[in-house]
Amino acid sequence: MLADMSKVRIIVPKRLVDRLIEELHAAKAMHIVEDTISGPGQPLAASEEISDALVKLRAIAAQLRIPLTPTTQYNDLKLILKELSVLIPLVQKNTDTIKQSDAKLKELSQFIEKERMLHSLSLKKQDLYNYESISCYIGTVDNVEACHADIEHITRKFKLTHCVYNKRSHIALFAEKNADVKSVLANHGFSPLLFDDLPDIDLQAAYADSKHKKEAAEKRLAQIAPKYKNLLPIYENTLSDALEKAEIPLQFRETSAASIVYGFIPALSVSQITEKLQKAFRGRIYIESIKTGHHEKVPVELTNIPPVRNFKFFLDLYSLPKYKEIDPSWFLFLTFPLLFGFMLGDWGYGITTLLIFWLLKKKMPQMKSFFNILIFSSWATVFFGLIFGEFFGIEFYHPLISRNPEFSLMPLMIVAIIIGILHVNAGLIAGFINEFKGHGLKAAIFRKGGWMLLEVGIALLAASYTHVISLAPIVGYLVLALAITFLYKGEGATSLVEIPGIFGNILSYVRLMAIGLSSVGLALVVNDLAEGFFHSDLAIVGIIILVLGHAINITLGCLGSFLHSLRLHYVELFTKFYHGGGIPFKPFGMKNEI
Repeated sequence: MLADMSKVRIIVPKRLVDRLIEELHAAKAMHIVEDTISGPGQPLAASEEISDALVKLRAIAAQLRIPLTPTTQYNDLKLILKELSVLIPLVQKNTDTIKQSDAKLKELSQFIEKERMLHSLSLKKQDLYNYESISCYIGTVDNVEACHADIEHITRKFKLTHCVYNKRSHIALFAEKNADVKSVLANHGFSPLLFDDLPDIDLQAAYADSKHKKEAAEKRLAQIAPKYKNLLPIYENTLSDALEKAEIPLQFRETSAASIVYGFIPALSVSQITEKLQKAFRGRIYIESIKTGHHEKVPVELTNIPPVRNFKFFLDLYSLPKYKEIDPSWFLFLTFPLLFGFMLGDWGYGITTLLIFWLLKKKMPQMKSFFNILIFSSWATVFFGLIFGEFFGIEFYHPLISRNPEFSLMPLMIVAIIIGILHVNAGLIAGFINEFKGHGLKAAIFRKGGWMLLEVGIALLAASYTHVISLAPIVGYLVLALAITFLYKGEGATSLVEIPGIFGNILSYVRLMAIGLSSVGLALVVNDLAEGFFHSDLAIVGIIILVLGHAINITLGCLGSFLHSLRLHYVELFTKFYHGGGIPFKPFGMKNEI
């Protein structure tokens, strides 16, 4: 369910705006909205300094590999800014040294590779240049012997040495300048290597020096990191809060003498917050509740009990309800696990998944809500497994409803369709309530009542033609005509086109039977395959088939049941009443709470 919200206006003298910000931040109860009429106010003087420090702090935290884990601890802002003014340049200096050393080491590595390659050719850099009548060519070719033979056809005045370096044939060719050796080299895929950038220094010594500088900088950072491992998250939390306070005046309205704040407070907290502010400011503040505009976006806060609260996970994936719209969390809580359990429907699978999801929740507490949903669904799987009498695909007793393909499947289909009728009409009733609250009784009757009346008309026609009841078909046709009239008045001609859709929505629930049958069918196949090996000397193979087969079936069953159950809510149910598009209630000062 949604908490009732009150829109509040607060007026305070400009000289007390800092105090108001502190009080509202500490209260953590007011969702402040921007005043779009008069334009933004001015941030506090320190906002730019705090923002710059926060950005740099997050950067050095990444450089020091310190995770900024959430915390509720704080420290003195001025002391933090002072300490960061020393720490940030120190970390950046060492980080820059590491980056520069890495670039230098990469460059020197390339030079050393060139020097080693020359050494493999028994050459040095000074052997390559400053010749008047000789040209020097160094590079790779496809075939050294063929290249050597072709050069001999052009000139006898040359010297060619070669080596294999990095699995490629390298040559060094010295030939008279007027000899046309370039064309020969080109024919043999010659790729030249240049050495004019090779510095006249001791490359190994330069490499060792750069490596030493890098290691020294890394050591200094390694000494800094442990000291600030626990402090940086506290600093980040303090700066984040300080920046939030410094920038919130951008959402205020300002006059020459006062600041005006607009926002939303849960109705149950308005009197308490008002009393607290009046006491803190000794009457030098004006607070009033004002009427919310018809098209104004009011933030929503879901106030459900803990088990239902888990299902907000699905609303976060879809959309939050608008203010005053029915919260679908209860629908999800009541029916999602039931639809999931109906499809998987094996109490052996249910116990297995219950244990798996419980262990995963312990391992991944950040996904607690998601795994709680799956745990509820596992209990529903156990429940329906007992109804179907299934344990890893085996029927241990005569079930209330059999899902064995050898028996009649009609009862299972009928149950699935009945579930669809109940589920879809629950959505229509919720839609009726939404329309009544938003647009009045007449709109509710025409827009949602028309669909329910349409179903009644179809049911009466079916009952009269099948002689279930002794009723003239004309009654069903009259009800049907009245329903179409309602729909046309409520939603226009488009509703007439959508009439087959509601029956398609109901028939969509036949998937409850289909997914369940696919799961039990695969379980039976696995059991039959394994049974054949148990009557031979290969019992271990039968055990492997059972374990792997049922593991795969459980995985596929959970995935299919989850996705199809979610689809039946998002598509078949939500479209009957739910619009979404709500904005979450985010009280000023709440973001850092854990």
